[in-house]
Formats: sequence, C-alpha cells, structure tokens
Amino acid sequence: MTRVRRVCLAGQTTRASLPVHWVNRAVSVVGSLRFFLLLVLLLCPLLVLSTILPQGLHDFGVTEHGSRPVIRILSRAGLLDPIHSPWFLVPAALLCINLVICIGKRVRRFTAHPHMTPGADDSRDRVRLSALRSLPRFLTHLGVLILVSGVAIGGMAAFETTLELPHGETVPVAPLVPYRGLVDEGLLVRCDSFSVSHYESGLPREYRSDLTFFLNQEILHQGSVFVNHPISINGIRFIQAHYRLDHHAVITLAHDGQTRSFSAAPGQRLDVGPETTATVVRIVENVLSLGPAVQIEFRSPREQGSVWVFSRIEEILESYPELFEELPHLNPAMFEGSLFSLSGVEPHYTTGLIVAYDPGIPVVGAGAIVMLAGLFLTYLFPVRRARTSGAQIPVKGGDRP
Repeated sequence: MTRVRRVCLAGQTTRASLPVHWVNRAVSVVGSLRFFLLLVLLLCPLLVLSTILPQGLHDFGVTEHGSRPVIRILSRAGLLDPIHSPWFLVPAALLCINLVICIGKRVRRFTAHPHMTPGADDSRDRVRLSALRSLPRFLTHLGVLILVSGVAIGGMAAFETTLELPHGETVPVAPLVPYRGLVDEGLLVRCDSFSVSHYESGLPREYRSDLTFFLNQEILHQGSVFVNHPISINGIRFIQAHYRLDHHAVITLAHDGQTRSFSAAPGQRLDVGPETTATVVRIVENVLSLGPAVQIEFRSPREQGSVWVFSRIEEILESYPELFEELPHLNPAMFEGSLFSLSGVEPHYTTGLIVAYDPGIPVVGAGAIVMLAGLFLTYLFPVRRARTSGAQIPVKGGDRP
C-alpha cells in the first residue's frame, strides 16, 4: 500500500513539474541570443522598408498608386505602414520580452554574486571578477528596451494630421487633436505671411510660414516654420510640409446702382443681392494669350447663365469689334442690370502644415542616451585575457586589482 502511494505521489509531482519545465524552456528560448538575433533580422528589413516608402502611402497609396504591382502586394500584406503593422509590433514586443529576461538574469546574477575573489593560497594569479563589470552590457540592453518602449508608446498614442492654412486666416487647433485636454479650446493659429524662394530652374529652394498662436485672444507665441525647423506648442509640433499656390480674382460688380469689389477664389459666392447669386467657377491666368480671365455663374429670378470676364476686354474689342455679337458669353454686361469687370488675378498661398504629437520621443531620446552610455563603456573597458596556469580567463576592464 505504501509503495502504491509513493508511485502516485511521484506521478503527481511529475505532472505538476511539467508546466514549470515548459515555462522555463520557453523563457530560455525567448531570452536567448539566437532569438534576439532572429528578431533583429526580422525588424531591420521593416525599418528599411518604412524609410523607403513615401509618407502618407497608407492613406493615399492605393488610390494614387494602385496600378503598381508592388503597392498592391504591400497593401494586401498590410505593409503600407510597416511601423504600425503587426509584422513590426509583434517582433518588437518579443524583443522587449527578450531584453527584460536578459536584464533580469544579469540583475539576479549581480545580487547573488556581487564579487568573486580567489583565495590567497591559490597558485593562480589573483583575479577579481566583479559583477559591476557587466554594467556596460546591462546599460546597452536597458537602453534598447527603453528605446523600443518609446517607439511602442509613440505607435499607440501618437497622431499626425494635415492642416492647410491660407495666408491671413486663423483656425482653431483643438478640432485637429483627437485627445481631449491636450490643448486648450481657445488655442488658435494664424498664418501671417508665407514666402518661397526658387532656384534658377524654377524649383522651390525654401519656403517658410510666419505663424502666430493665440490663447484666449492673447498672443501665446510667434515664430517661423520652415522645412526641418518645426514649432512646438504644448508638445504638439507644427511642421512645414508643403504649400499650394492659388489665384484670387479681383472683381468689381455694378448691380442695381451699387458697385462693390471682391477678392474671390474658385467656388466662392459673391454677395450680389436678394435671390441673386454670382459664383466664381474658374480663374485662368492667361486665356489664349488674351490675358487673365474669370468664369462667373450668375443666377437671378429673371435669368441665369455663365459669363467669361477678361481684364483686358478693351484691348480685345479693339482687335475684335464684333466679339460680343459672335460670342455673347464673353460680354461682361450680358445680364440685365449687372456689369462685371476684372482688375486682375492675385497669387494667394496656402501653407500645408503637419500637426503631430508623439509622447514617445522623449522616451526614445532617453533610451538612446542610456544605450550610447553602455556602448561607450563597453569600448572603454574592453574584454581582456588573464593568463593563469595555462588557462585564459576573460576579464572586463583594466589591469587594476
């Protein structure tokens, strides 16, 4: 009876130790150097791919570049945004676990054996092996862990959106931010001026925006934003991304005895009168070498239609006296009681800003500093060999006892 009980107890012990054995086995595999190298080999191509791919391809790549086979393959594989894809996040999480296990082993080894000093009667050379000499490797692993954690924080909490701000206009910042409480509801931004310089070939060399930030109707900050020189407000960065050149038409309208002037963009409605509207449809800088012109759609209870208004209409009539008879839609007075005239076309810039927030940037910076400190100490105190009785023992640091 006793023998049977012993066998049963042994079987229970074996079954109970099986999960512990597999857990230890999994920890050993995940925390190994080979697993670390495998994860690095998986992450490096994704980092290279994220550098090569254009920004914003995740949102616009399929529609604008959908005909390219490579784009279709990347879209189906979920790699248009590699950094935020599971292909990157899963290995990055496993890399963090690998580093945590490695750091835990080193901390446990340090607390269990703070130092080792051979006895005085030993025939070998006296060698002091201190666990503190593993500090460079510990700092390197810890720095990589902090760096990857910063990337993970940025991947989960960061956001990026685009703001197109016409020259002279003011817009609120709060609607652009998806997190409540991150910015005050009274925060506004205004584009005071925009300037661009070009090379001789006509390509843009530098463009910058002069911005003013208001908080509750008071000036909070003023500064210039140009490429690679953003402005940061409450941790939110405003980055110069692009610009757009539009044209505004300076139109004068005489209607029912009243004369008014407008500076209008395409799609803008002109305030003509009750039940009467005039909408700018198109603005062209030069139509058939006849100068700038604007197309206006006119609607009133009596009539409606479309008219082209030229700024050099008098010169055109001198060359083509019968122009209005042959092409009545070029007559600026074709609508009864209304006369349009075009003074000119003015360039109007719209600056394109990226509004970005990434709380992981300070964490990444701290991790980079810790990692560089570990690498510096590693090269400052290289591994040396101490010869003892025909054997070689690796020793960290210098020759001091």
